[in-house]
Amino acid sequence: MEEDLLGRRYVLSGFDDCCPSDTISVYIHSCSHRAEHSWEAAGGDSIVVTFEEDIDALQFMQKTLTKRMSGGGPFKSFVPVNQNNSIVITFEDWKVAQRVAERKHTLRGIDVVAQLFDPDLQLVLKGKTHHRSKFSTDIAILVPPELLSFISHTEIFREELTSALQRVHAMVSFNIISNHPQLELKISMSKNLLGHLRHGPAWEINARREVRTILERYIVEHIPMKAEVWQRVKGGCPEVNAATALISFKICTSELVVVRRRVEMETLVLLKIMSKMEKAKDERQVVKSTIDLEVFLEKGNVAKQTSDVLICPLVNMSFNNPVAQQFLENGGPEIKKDVDALEKAKQSLLAGDVIMTNAGTLKSKKLIYAAIPVWGKNYSDLNSTYLVTAVLQSLLKGANNQCVSLGMPALGCGTFGFPVKDSCEAIMKGISSFISLGCGSMTTIHLTESDPKTVEEFKSALTILGYHPTDPTKTKIPLIPSAPGASQTVPLPSLQVSNTIVIGRVSVILKRADITKENVDVIVNSSNQNLDLNTGVSGNILNAAGKSVVDECKKHGPQAFGDVVLTGGGNLNCKHIAHIPGPVKISAFILKVLHLCESKQAATVSIPTIGTGIDGCLPEDFAKAMLQGVKVHILCTPFSSLKTIFVVAFEDRNYDGIKKYFNKPRQSKSLRAGTQMTAVPVITHDLPLNQVKIKDALIELKKGNITAETVKAIVNSTNEDVNLKNGVSGAILNAAGSAVEVECAKIRPLRGNNAGVTSGGSLQCDFIIHIVGPKSLEQAVERVKNVLEHCEDRWITSVSFPAIGTGGGAMKFPESVTALLLGIKAHFSKRKFSALKQIFLVVDQVKALQEGQQVLHSWKRMTQDMADDDDSSNACSSCEEDYSATTAEIGPVKVKLLCGDITKEKTDAIVSTTNTSLNLFSGVSGAILNAAGQAVVDECTKLGNQPGDGVVITKPGNLKVKYIIHMVGQTKEKGIISSMLKVFKICEDLKIRSVSFPALSTGAGKLHAVDVGNAMVTAVEEHIKSTKTSSIMDVHIVIFQTEMFQDFLKSLMKLKIRAPQGCLASACRDVSFPKVEVEVLGCCSSALANVKRFVDELVTKEWKLLQISSPYLALLLPSEKQAIVALSRSLQVCVSVSAPDKATVSGKEADALAMVLQIEKDLQKAKERATRQEEEKRLWKTVRWEVCDREAWAELDPSVSIDLEHALHKKEQRISYTLQNQTYTVNLDKMERTDRNGTIARIKRTLKAGSEIAFIEPPTNWDRMDDKTLDIVDLSPTSEQYKRVQANFLETSKNPKSATSATFTVVKIQRIQSKDQWQRYAVKKQMLDKKYPQNMNEMDLYHGTTAKICQKVNSNGFNRSFCGKNGTLYGNGTYFAKHSWFSCKYKYSYPDAQGLKYMYQARVLVGKPCLGIPDMVEPAPVDPSNPLCGLHDCAVNNVQNPTIYVVFSDAGAYPDYLISFKES
Repeated sequence: MEEDLLGRRYVLSGFDDCCPSDTISVYIHSCSHRAEHSWEAAGGDSIVVTFEEDIDALQFMQKTLTKRMSGGGPFKSFVPVNQNNSIVITFEDWKVAQRVAERKHTLRGIDVVAQLFDPDLQLVLKGKTHHRSKFSTDIAILVPPELLSFISHTEIFREELTSALQRVHAMVSFNIISNHPQLELKISMSKNLLGHLRHGPAWEINARREVRTILERYIVEHIPMKAEVWQRVKGGCPEVNAATALISFKICTSELVVVRRRVEMETLVLLKIMSKMEKAKDERQVVKSTIDLEVFLEKGNVAKQTSDVLICPLVNMSFNNPVAQQFLENGGPEIKKDVDALEKAKQSLLAGDVIMTNAGTLKSKKLIYAAIPVWGKNYSDLNSTYLVTAVLQSLLKGANNQCVSLGMPALGCGTFGFPVKDSCEAIMKGISSFISLGCGSMTTIHLTESDPKTVEEFKSALTILGYHPTDPTKTKIPLIPSAPGASQTVPLPSLQVSNTIVIGRVSVILKRADITKENVDVIVNSSNQNLDLNTGVSGNILNAAGKSVVDECKKHGPQAFGDVVLTGGGNLNCKHIAHIPGPVKISAFILKVLHLCESKQAATVSIPTIGTGIDGCLPEDFAKAMLQGVKVHILCTPFSSLKTIFVVAFEDRNYDGIKKYFNKPRQSKSLRAGTQMTAVPVITHDLPLNQVKIKDALIELKKGNITAETVKAIVNSTNEDVNLKNGVSGAILNAAGSAVEVECAKIRPLRGNNAGVTSGGSLQCDFIIHIVGPKSLEQAVERVKNVLEHCEDRWITSVSFPAIGTGGGAMKFPESVTALLLGIKAHFSKRKFSALKQIFLVVDQVKALQEGQQVLHSWKRMTQDMADDDDSSNACSSCEEDYSATTAEIGPVKVKLLCGDITKEKTDAIVSTTNTSLNLFSGVSGAILNAAGQAVVDECTKLGNQPGDGVVITKPGNLKVKYIIHMVGQTKEKGIISSMLKVFKICEDLKIRSVSFPALSTGAGKLHAVDVGNAMVTAVEEHIKSTKTSSIMDVHIVIFQTEMFQDFLKSLMKLKIRAPQGCLASACRDVSFPKVEVEVLGCCSSALANVKRFVDELVTKEWKLLQISSPYLALLLPSEKQAIVALSRSLQVCVSVSAPDKATVSGKEADALAMVLQIEKDLQKAKERATRQEEEKRLWKTVRWEVCDREAWAELDPSVSIDLEHALHKKEQRISYTLQNQTYTVNLDKMERTDRNGTIARIKRTLKAGSEIAFIEPPTNWDRMDDKTLDIVDLSPTSEQYKRVQANFLETSKNPKSATSATFTVVKIQRIQSKDQWQRYAVKKQMLDKKYPQNMNEMDLYHGTTAKICQKVNSNGFNRSFCGKNGTLYGNGTYFAKHSWFSCKYKYSYPDAQGLKYMYQARVLVGKPCLGIPDMVEPAPVDPSNPLCGLHDCAVNNVQNPTIYVVFSDAGAYPDYLISFKES
């Protein structure tokens, strides 16, 4: 504190939030005799008072103690220290104590300190009364009307919201009647209250966060439903509103709206409604699914069928029927093994039972044995029931095993005795029941019978039942029977056109022909860059088109790969020819060609089999990529002019390959040859036009303002510097506030497809994910995928996108929507589990909304999995597994296994395995050096030879990383671990967040891939264990040779198995429980329903679902997570972690409660750890405990500092602690630490007041001074200090230019310990070190003196006022010499009566010197033309080789040691 402000600042406690601010000044006036002052609010219940003039401090303090409003306390002492430069006030309650930091500044030539910091309040005091800032005191939050109505009319939920908002000082009212239903919030504090000042700035953020937390506990479901269905449901359920759910029907949108709590179980009423809805849905679904399953009746041997699964009928496990014998003949004895095993175990198959077994040598994948009853042995109706059951169970078995087609005989006919009519009726009943349950993957059923008579009778039976054949060669059976008495069923069209696929409204037709003979709007030509390829298909097209087209191509000139050029058709029967310079990525070129066709309103286009010639592309791969491009184009172009696309194959090989792909069996919801995608029914609920569902995520297109979105994350499409000020990006940054702009500066620049994440600032979201605006569909897809990966990493459940790429990227809006859908689809295709549940695309124009709905409509119709048809896979795509298989988490570090080229990595650093000379030009090292360029090779040459375990770092050269770390290759696993740990050490020193390794030592090291993988994973584990807080977040292991991938994957999987604690959610998901299947047989459906209801009630009574919500769930230790998983497995209780702070426990009530009790105990421990860590962080900012280690102060660990701090305030004399297996005992009275070996070291407590202000501590070699400000310490001749100072003095005491130089003997050395001088010197040194951080600013120099002047220097320091006594050749300052012989001269160190001479070894601040001149009073300016550059720091006799230094500031030198010596 500066001297003028002594006793003017005070911290007063006891002022709570309800204290009227107007009365505070009145109170202070009454305690200080109306002294002028200012006050400011601080944290807790404190204020800081600053008086404009000195007051009677003791009297003021006494009055405030007697007049305090509340919460004050007496103080122990009021002690001036450091010669009245500061004051220390010690309170009885240490929590309100403050220490005043001291720091000197220069203002108009006077040394002052201008800043005061309170360590407890963590506040820089400004000395000004708080003024009321402009901040929001009332806000409105839009809420879905159904949800708002539910909360407002349900007392318990309304009270929950009101109580939560009261905690953040907010009052709430429900505005339901306005056009925009909303919650209206107001601050609950009056403007004249102190709490208004304290809580006002953050009030809006806290209130919005609290509302969002409450609203996330609810789900609003919109279920499409016809009005007549709702009337039937409602009529059966008179009580439609339950305590935990609000159910209403919206006639205008034909949908049922259900509002309910996320964690509440549905009530009986809700379950009843949902059950009736499901029943109605199933009834409709039977009709909708009728055309999704094809049934063929044909003559032949069923055992020779090529369907995925076949059904073999048995009686009492016997193969004595003709059909079973056919299966034995074609399948071999292997197919009997399972039946023989059952017989050996004395088990049997009852009528209606089915088992799946190995198909042996049959042409099918699987074989099902079905136990068929014999007609006449029992009651015939029961026999028919068993037959229906056998058919249904067989179909379900096949569907559950992903079988697309099934073959069966006319079950029950022949030796089984069933009349054909009864057999037909039972089989069709079984198939109908299967359809009502959903067909799964099944698309085709073949009824194959060898007896012609049976086939004809079966046809007649089908006709009687109302099923009429629609195929003249095979009996294709429509699954909607005719109404009784109807004369004729409308036949279904045959869908077996083998060379046509219909996508949307566009037909893709394969034909064998000469493309030059095509009569279409556009013909496609795959050419070269000069558009003059005169061979193959291209040569034929150019020759047939004629000279006009050749000349037009020449005018266009050379083209880049992937461009498309449109010319006239010349002599061909087409309007245009589209020329593509190859080689090309097929799906990308199709998009460009079709886009050009749209611009010319082309309806027909012919495409040759591009790439199947010299480029070596397989016909199937061409077809796959071509169809992918067509599908994406149709999605992007809802109103396409295209009608027909001809794929023209000239060679038989290409024609047959593409035809094979066209007719390739697909899974359910996939394309089939000759079918329109619109003919494939959607199994899920019909969604509104603006919604689609991909896996478990709902994608919704909506009109609105993206800055008003209430989601977990918002996407910002911006520039590389993340500072776009216009458009949507500008609106997002403006609404987010300046704090987010500061965060953006830290993540810039964004490169390529990378994304950066910041907080949400003032927006109603937790995160903003920033990406560079894409300029093409391919870029947009990749950036969407990257955004979603960031969402998964942060467990983000909802995210809102703008229309990315439609601004500066010039993408059309349908392209943007398509890119979003493709990116989402690709993301989910590689994930088994996802946190994402809601993805919004927010637009602000009606036209964009309409165009987007068209894209969504097209997407719904296209049910083929886009990810399977992506032709962008690389050479190692067969090796790639899903994310969970190639990634493992070790603590905070994510280890990812990749297959590819390490030189393409974009991590912060890549590792190169090299030799000791750093010049290995083969293998990985050679690839890296070649890609990095000559600059890196030269840098390696300069580094020279390295040891056998050397690790060095260079610049990246041409690579897209920040560093290359060169590691000398190892030949043993231990060497790999050791070298990797050195690499990690370098990464930590440079704050590197991500690093990529190759497969170390698998080449020249000749180590097995599995051993290397184990060693690399071990190194990562050891690094994490030894590093408290690691900067490394991602470690990539990049495999170039694909055959090694599986070996490294085994190592990664072992890590996941032995370390499930890395992710509690995934570990709990992996817990499996025994399952029990109960089959109940009954004579009627009502009896079975009663049994099912009884079982359900029993389970419901015993079953309990409990919720756990705690922010400390993510802070559990690995051992605690392991214990939770183990207990879950032993108690058979399901633990589901749905978010980082939410989990549910379900199971038998007693076991579930035991599980919750254990988790809550662990959470309490985690809370205590987190509280202590927060206290450690807070204390670390204000107080540091340090230990003297070899004459240097070293900071103790924060965990030790907090224990010492607590012990100090508890007035404990001794405390022990253990650190790194070493036990220490601290004596707080003597401020000494003793280890177990008895070694004593000094400790000290240092107060920190921020980076700019810190207490100046004395040198570590000083003795304790207690209250003394000056101490002259005689050094022992045997001490290290004495010997060092003496040696330096004598070494330079002889004049090298004089042959008769005198010799000297040191008599005594004294250490000068002056607190005042040291304080001034240390402050000036801090300033100089900050000014020249890389410079050697301090030197040990010599200054000769006399016995009389010694006393003055010891007390007051060097005084330049005495300059001139011995000359001013280099300026009017204090002179110091580099060598002691110069200061030994009689002129400078005159002996006293005893012959003793005196000389100081001083610390001198030399900084940046200038050349001294006579009578100079201050150093010369650094830049005479710029006064702001300041002055040099001292003068010297020779700038290049100085030996004499002149200091013009008394604080610029400190008399460290006084040497008394004699001349021999």
